[in-house]
Amino acid sequence: MSFQIILVYVLLSYTSAQELNKEFKVETYFKANWFEASIFCRDHGMQLATVNTDAEHLAVIQQFPKVNEDLQEYENYWISGTDLAEDGNYKWFSTGKMMLFTKWDYMQPPELIRDPYQTEPIVDNAEDCVQILGYSKRWASTNCSSLYYFVCETF
Repeated sequence: MSFQIILVYVLLSYTSAQELNKEFKVETYFKANWFEASIFCRDHGMQLATVNTDAEHLAVIQQFPKVNEDLQEYENYWISGTDLAEDGNYKWFSTGKMMLFTKWDYMQPPELIRDPYQTEPIVDNAEDCVQILGYSKRWASTNCSSLYYFVCETF
């Protein structure tokens, strides 16, 4: 019995240590569509970022360089979230897990916006990939072929 408890403790400690070692790399050398961004991260031994906590979200957005120092402007950045498999069912492409933590911007994602006269969400098949908006530091679903900078993570 005590061996099982120790083993569980060691496994939980190992998992926590892995999460603490997660690093984010904000890519600003070129803009890419969501698919190219994902491939670039993989080619460099990383994956498109999953953001699972407020602390991770803060760690990512603190790395965003300002476009215009005086106006506090920032670019938009791709992360791994998508509903390409099923509209309105957002998952992390990098891990396949449901997006349990989110930071959606106002009126986002568009699939969840409801017309008061409709019983179903408005579905826009063109907006399937998740970005972090530079102006609000919140998330939005947009067209996967749009060109943005992106965030990779170690795994």
